[in-house]
Amino acid sequence: MNDKVLNAFLILYVDIMRSIPILVMLIVVYSVLPYTGILLSPIVSGILTLTMIQGAYMSEVFRAGIQSIHHLEIEAALSLGLTSWQTMRYVILPQALKIVLPPYTGYLVGLMKATALCSQIAIFELLKSAYQIQSWYVNATPLILAAVFYLLSLIPLTRLSNVLEKKWKKMGTRA
Repeated sequence: MNDKVLNAFLILYVDIMRSIPILVMLIVVYSVLPYTGILLSPIVSGILTLTMIQGAYMSEVFRAGIQSIHHLEIEAALSLGLTSWQTMRYVILPQALKIVLPPYTGYLVGLMKATALCSQIAIFELLKSAYQIQSWYVNATPLILAAVFYLLSLIPLTRLSNVLEKKWKKMGTRA
């Protein structure tokens, strides 16, 4: 396939996935695809939808991180005899990862929170289960516990991100 055709397809894919709200895409994948003969279970529909949308966002984060590396560093690596793959592995990606870590972590947190939207397509996930238990017993405790679970899951992720950022920043200042 021609690079221009592939690039045009990828740009179109990313633009479409970033433009459609997650809930709309969940409903399309779960409810509309069966009319085309594609039958997916609720869990597969949820995973596929969240993967497609978050993949588009993540690809933009990594594209921006890779493009932020100065072209002279790439030229220097190539002039030293590194192949393009070695240049990517040893020069571009280590620097780009430092740049993309904060937005990447932010999107991972957003992805975890977006799983609550999957309850709209018959997936029994944390929030829907807590809401149903709350309605049975007329007690807000299950919803509070769901919120605590989200906190216990996501705070360590954001803390780990901060630790890695600081570690990489120190490593960058030593060089």
